[in-house]
Amino acid sequence: MALILLKLPDMFKNVVGKTSIANSEQTQKFLADISNWTRGLDVLHRFNLRDVYLSKLNSAGTSYTKVYLKNVKINKNVSLIVVLSNVIAQLLISALTGMLILHNKLSIGAFFSIGGLIGYTFSYVVIISNGLVQMKNGKAIVDQINSQLEEPIFHEKAEKNYKDVKYLISNLSKNFSNMTKIIYPDIEINQGDKILLTGPSGIGKSTLFKLILGELTPTSGSIVAVDKDGQKHKIIRNQIGYISQEPVLMPASIIDNITMFNPNMKKKALNIIDKVKLKKDILNFKDGINTIVTTDKSNISGGQKQKIVLARTLLYNKPLILVDEATSAIDARNAKEILRTVTKVDATVIVIAHNLTNDTRQLFDKEIKLSDQNV
Repeated sequence: MALILLKLPDMFKNVVGKTSIANSEQTQKFLADISNWTRGLDVLHRFNLRDVYLSKLNSAGTSYTKVYLKNVKINKNVSLIVVLSNVIAQLLISALTGMLILHNKLSIGAFFSIGGLIGYTFSYVVIISNGLVQMKNGKAIVDQINSQLEEPIFHEKAEKNYKDVKYLISNLSKNFSNMTKIIYPDIEINQGDKILLTGPSGIGKSTLFKLILGELTPTSGSIVAVDKDGQKHKIIRNQIGYISQEPVLMPASIIDNITMFNPNMKKKALNIIDKVKLKKDILNFKDGINTIVTTDKSNISGGQKQKIVLARTLLYNKPLILVDEATSAIDARNAKEILRTVTKVDATVIVIAHNLTNDTRQLFDKEIKLSDQNV
């Protein structure tokens, strides 16, 4: 009987192993969802979509909880079967011993001695058996990990709707811990200007964008917007369209990444998709605009990511658009057409770009050059 109890874990190893693997996979997915949605939190913040962030994490948490509870339930049920089997085994042996006493084959003293031995023995058998269940549980996860290793390698309160007529950058500087200091020239940009921002790598172009966005705090100076009444105020983050060197996408469909989960914007988005040369890319996906972006093992190329974020930015008509090397992963011909589209929008546009042709430079109203003297 003890041997039968010790074999019980093997009888349930498949079901225990499957639920353990499912729990492990769901845990990984839950952690990945937290990471991916948190990575896109700054983008959601600029679009006042904190509720989307909370909703997606709540949904991921619910899915994880269901799988976790199922795993706990199965492990508890297997442990219960082991305990019940132990009770039944002891009752059967006690009954057999009682029959031997009735037939004068065994003394009463021996009965109590055997009973104590049985209870002592089977209590340890149960402990060992439950331990084997946990070992089978963990072994399934370890086997899965080994197989993988063998593979080839917020709602924010709405801000005042300012009508800005210009942006001023004055006495601006930023110090870094490595003793680097960037000093920017005073810059005045009128509403609707199309600005090309150039300069050597490491000169502080992307840093300037982060200062405008409020992601970095200046050491000195100010960046302000001036409204039609001449009043100065901070530039409001949700009034900025930002296309970074490394576009941030959410683990959602392509169309949701463009419309930022607003179904009313879908029709307009389809028109913009063509303008940013994304239509041909989408036709290559089986699910088209409903293709889910997998951020951990990306199914979207760097150029496609840039086009998606470009489409998102143009769709929402932000009054200030910052473009940081946003066509670097796109071929030269399409990059030029995209920049032509961007510079035609009714907004202030500042573009960081390198190695542009003279024809492309003509798309801009003026060029601001940062030099080594600024560092």
